[in-house]
Amino acid sequence: MTALVRFICFAVLFLGIAVNAETAQSNDRLTIGVSYDIPGMGYKNPETGEIEGFEPDVARAITEKILGAPDRVDFVQVLDKDRIQALQDGTVQMVVSQLTITPDRAAQVDFSEPYYVTGEGLLVPSDSGISSFEDLAGKRIAATAGSLSLRRM
Repeated sequence: MTALVRFICFAVLFLGIAVNAETAQSNDRLTIGVSYDIPGMGYKNPETGEIEGFEPDVARAITEKILGAPDRVDFVQVLDKDRIQALQDGTVQMVVSQLTITPDRAAQVDFSEPYYVTGEGLLVPSDSGISSFEDLAGKRIAATAGSLSLRRM
């Protein structure tokens, strides 16, 4: 692995659950936005159709605590760029999908305490000539639309 990785830059990310306080009062089910495309975190299994991963498990635990049963949740796929809007327009009552807590986001939605603290990394081929963040100036990079990583880059 070290042959492939020459430079790694980490930043601490505090992931919290974002809640639309106005629509979070539910009668018998919660509608929660999660990612469907990140194995291990939030993933829709193509063979079973089940929503799997750490964040759906967190959502089920919250649902059990609030409504008494973990299966009283309806999952909705949310993309990074649409997570805040899905809360604001009432598509979902809660988002559990790698949503980093930032001051500007906290002004738009309510957050829980962080449920997961992680880092982000930048990996480059060992022969790229990149050994610092500054070496990326003028280079083409990829980042998920609507993600905090895109703002950092």
